[in-house]
This record gives sequence, structure tokens and C-alpha cells, in this order.
Amino acid sequence: MCELILKFEPSEGISPGCAGFHDGAKIGLIQLIVCYSSNEQGDLLLAVKWDLRELIIWLIDNSRAISEEAIPECVRWNGSIFGSIEKFYDEVDIDQDEMIDRVFEYRRRHEICFGLRGLTVPSIYIGRGENGGEVSGEIDGRRFAFSIDIASFYSRFQTQFNIGGE
Repeated sequence: MCELILKFEPSEGISPGCAGFHDGAKIGLIQLIVCYSSNEQGDLLLAVKWDLRELIIWLIDNSRAISEEAIPECVRWNGSIFGSIEKFYDEVDIDQDEMIDRVFEYRRRHEICFGLRGLTVPSIYIGRGENGGEVSGEIDGRRFAFSIDIASFYSRFQTQFNIGGE
């Protein structure tokens, strides 16, 4: 099992208002890294300069769904969360509004782009896959899927950013 790590390096000397953010924004480099063991560097899944508070709010608001929710029953498993969602959209009948809405709502709670509104980021999902916690997606045409401990991710995240639990 891998460790999913969220890192943040604040930008120095940048006024949030001048950068187009609200005054309370925490602007800096946000990195999402998956590590195979505690002494390894790991694979960088995401690196963006943005407001960390937006991502934190999204992670907190969706913590229960990320920890507990399985992919919708209308989606057939295809090796990973990312692979399953992608295959669903490849095969779905565009007249299946209710199914498309359910899958979109699932994506809203699990796809990291929804925590970084205003940016174009790779498709990365965090959630419960067939074998437990998973982070999966595609970066530059390369697919990935890693088993992760979601509870450990949230525990480390809450400690690192001084956030109270649910």
C-alpha cells in the first residue's frame, strides 16, 4: 500500500488580491505525491500554484464520500476508478440523463479538479476502489492506480494543516 501525501510551499511576497484571489487565500505550490515507502521520494501526481484553502475545503467537505463511497452501480468496474469512469463515458447512451447525473455527482466528490476550480489539471480520483482506498488517473497519457490508506492520508493532512476532525 502506498502513502498519498499533500505538500504545500507558500509563495513569498505575493499578495493574494494582486494575484486574483481573495485576501485570505493561501497561495503556493500544491503537490500531490504517492510514495511506495516512507524513505522514497515518490511519484509526483500533481503540482500547481493555487489557493490551498480551496483544496482543503473540498477535501474536508468530501471526506466521508472519499472514504466510504463506491463508484455508482451504473458504472462497471474497469481496473480502477479512473478507468471505470472513462469507460462509462465511452459507452453511455447520451439519453441516459439520470445515470450521467449520478456519475457527474460522484466525480464532483472524488475528482481533484473540483477542488481546484479555475485550473486545468490531470484527471485524478481519490476514493474507494474495488480493493480499498485508491488514487488513480492519467497524466500525460500514462495511466496509474495506487492502493492507498485514505484514513492515513486524512490523518496526516489534518495534522499537517492543523484541521480538526469531523
